[in-house]
Amino acid sequence: MSRFATPVTVLVLTLAAAALLPLAGCEKPEESGPAKLVFYPTPPDPPRYQFLTSFSDIQEWIKPTQTSLKDWIVGGPTESEQAISKIKNPYGVACHQGKLYICDLGLTRLDVIDLVKGTYTTLGDKRTLPDPMSIEITPDGTKYVCDKALKQIVVFDANDQFVSALGDPKACTPSDVAVGADELYVVDQLGAKVQVWSRDGQLKRVIGGVDKNSGQLIKPVSIVLGQDNQLFVSDMIANTIFVFDTQGKYLRKIGAPGDTTGHFARIKGMCLDPAGRLYVADSTWDTLQIFTQDGQLLLAIRDLTETPHQMTQPTWVAADGSPATMEVFRKYAAPGFDPQFVVFVSNEFGKNKITVLAYGEGRLQAVPVPAAAPTTQPASAD
Repeated sequence: MSRFATPVTVLVLTLAAAALLPLAGCEKPEESGPAKLVFYPTPPDPPRYQFLTSFSDIQEWIKPTQTSLKDWIVGGPTESEQAISKIKNPYGVACHQGKLYICDLGLTRLDVIDLVKGTYTTLGDKRTLPDPMSIEITPDGTKYVCDKALKQIVVFDANDQFVSALGDPKACTPSDVAVGADELYVVDQLGAKVQVWSRDGQLKRVIGGVDKNSGQLIKPVSIVLGQDNQLFVSDMIANTIFVFDTQGKYLRKIGAPGDTTGHFARIKGMCLDPAGRLYVADSTWDTLQIFTQDGQLLLAIRDLTETPHQMTQPTWVAADGSPATMEVFRKYAAPGFDPQFVVFVSNEFGKNKITVLAYGEGRLQAVPVPAAAPTTQPASAD
């Protein structure tokens, strides 16, 4: 049996398409011929996910500004535009109201791309965020950032202004955080536990079993808070998702080490989409797997070809269906395909550092559509 065989086959559908000219400002495709629209899953199942774009160059999202006569005449980038470098090694990623936040471990910074306004900045500075690893954004726009160097969780408000740094660096090494109504659920990676903090960073209790039958963690990475106050914790050594309640009771596990769908080899980041589905990145199998919260595998997305939709060591995943974000991406959906939210995947290596998918439904129409900009490979339809 090949890797990632059924019960749910890894699914890639490329439709024959009419050629489109590359969009202005986008990198010229390296391979000849038009790119194809890609949907998951394959027929006869109706399409649920459409690949929209992938990118590594932040500058492609930024609207040009002219600040001097020379720039106006020559049309070249300004000094501030030249200072925006390409994404190097992205890890944690999140999106909120049209703003995309990317933790770049290679450049030790947290990029903020306003997809609506076409502007760029960074969150914090080298003092407040020397080495950001992951980010969680609450519905009101508050950001919780786990910083590797500080060994703390740094809080920013809805306007991206610094608020506070939480936690004792000697007692915890945060790699991810889930935010509850009045508690923070913090992955202590080196301590191999989940610490439960009050909103002001005070330790309340610790979650994690003492053996494999009670949810013993080895090297936890990511955490999400699901329905019925269930905590989902991914472990990159156990290659399992452990499920606890918020009081620490071990409930069950999802997946196990292996090389077929429903199994993991190097599990990394997770997220829940607006409908409550669980997304899991596996950086060894270059795969994004999607589960129900009770552990039923819905879909596994993987492609090993050198295409814009190839994921290379995916590390984190985020979903956003906010109106501002959908305003940016809805117009790039195929005719007849109604996108409901967007999924962002960070790839630590490879050409495509950020992969963007749309979840939706509908009956596709075989007419040309524009590619999502920016992209290194414009898409087209039959």
